[in-house]
Amino acid sequence: MKDHSKPPTFRELGEQMGIKSTRAVSDLLKALEKKGYIEREAGRSRGINLPKAELTNPDIPPSVRTIPVVSRIESREIIFSNIIDVLHFDSKLLPEGELFAVRVSDDAMNYMGLFKGDYVVCRRVPEPEQNSLVLGSAAGVLIVRLYEFANDKIHLKPSNKSYQVLSFSLDDRQFFVAGEVVLTFRKTK
Repeated sequence: MKDHSKPPTFRELGEQMGIKSTRAVSDLLKALEKKGYIEREAGRSRGINLPKAELTNPDIPPSVRTIPVVSRIESREIIFSNIIDVLHFDSKLLPEGELFAVRVSDDAMNYMGLFKGDYVVCRRVPEPEQNSLVLGSAAGVLIVRLYEFANDKIHLKPSNKSYQVLSFSLDDRQFFVAGEVVLTFRKTK
């Protein structure tokens, strides 16, 4: 999951473990799920996730918050599927609320100092503020842009004019705003 930013399929798991039968892989996954090592989403070919319990660690002091890094968000309700990593922050740096992080996938916001490969920490909000930096999910693909609501549409505006403004109707079932960006950072080597 860490290497490919998505969970493996049954066939990929079978190839990795030298098992030809997808039924045998399914039985193995059922056993792992029963023991609490993984969580599964029914009906999804890549529906294998790490449990939320993996985000808690007794060795981390209470002043430190653990933030999951997700690679895709396919549902308004299920933000914490596709967890590929966790980050630890002093809780004084972060606001209250349900937080998660993603890696920025393009340079559409580079004129605001946000580059491809940077990380954003987002907070789930019921309604983003006008011109706030948000994370949208369009058919699972994550998009960081400035939020604007006008003419009964949601518009996601880039700072880099070589990218287009993306517009979505309110009844678009493939799109939703996953959260507002509350912190941006970049890892250095």
